[in-house]
Amino acid sequence: MQRNTKLIDVKIDEKGDAEFPVLAEIETEGKRRTVRTKYLVGADGAHSAVRRSMGLKLEGESLDHIWGVVDLVVDTDFPDIRRRCAIHSPAGSVMVIPRERIATGEYLTRLYVQVPGDVNPDSDQQVGDGAKSPATADARARRSKVTEQTIFDNAAAVFKPYYIRPKKDGAVDWWAAYQIGQRVTDNFSVKDSNGVNRVFIAGDGMWNLPHLWR
Repeated sequence: MQRNTKLIDVKIDEKGDAEFPVLAEIETEGKRRTVRTKYLVGADGAHSAVRRSMGLKLEGESLDHIWGVVDLVVDTDFPDIRRRCAIHSPAGSVMVIPRERIATGEYLTRLYVQVPGDVNPDSDQQVGDGAKSPATADARARRSKVTEQTIFDNAAAVFKPYYIRPKKDGAVDWWAAYQIGQRVTDNFSVKDSNGVNRVFIAGDGMWNLPHLWR
């Protein structure tokens, strides 16, 4: 995987090379090139370029639950910060995912933080035909207003009586807010003309690029 590489397009091109029929066009730092491979596994999440290129659909619904996610070097007195754990309190929920050591010698931590908001369980779905409920539209509006500080404020409330905060300026590596979705593709593989599965849809990992195998 190359983090600075974007997948542009995928197609099955048996005429060009029957042994390596999967043709992927990728872009790295503005330069495009093509890669041939026997198989390709797309793990590029909700906006999958692999799934789109193969003409596969993503069917399901969106809920009005909003979560924030942040990767950072933390300053905290919480004793289990280097353990995978879930914390539930009246203020909400946080999931803790320990991550790798970085160049400074410090360790990243990923926090998934629930962003409070009114939830109507009877009207919080986006159905497959694209119709949106008022609750879902409201969730999108709330998501657009979530900031880095919003995520930290909610995390701090859940962790009490322990404290948690970025260790210093620049300690935050990445953050985002997202709306919970429950969707699945209509097909997890695409075959070549001989009936051999060549392209596969696997996992979510919205920020991951497809793995090209050769």
